[in-house]
Amino acid sequence: MSQFFFPVINVQAFGRRFRELRTDRNISIKQIQNYLGLGAPQAIYKWQAGQGIPSTDHLLALSFLFDVSMEELLGYKSHQLQNKQLDNTMEL
Repeated sequence: MSQFFFPVINVQAFGRRFRELRTDRNISIKQIQNYLGLGAPQAIYKWQAGQGIPSTDHLLALSFLFDVSMEELLGYKSHQLQNKQLDNTMEL
């Protein structure tokens, strides 16, 4: 049986990508806090520092805000995932 590709989230890569998208679009921490309805900005600072990731609902909302796919927001490029899936077919 060939090895099956199981994607994992690189929290540090997410933090770098999140910061890049936020700064490229001139969106402040406060604006994201308000957009997501968060009471405090601490979680956003942790995401940017690569110390955690948002909930699935927040990931989806951020992907809409930044106009990117969730995979791109998480630091994956779609061609990377497609190539891995093609290269790693699972036999049953």
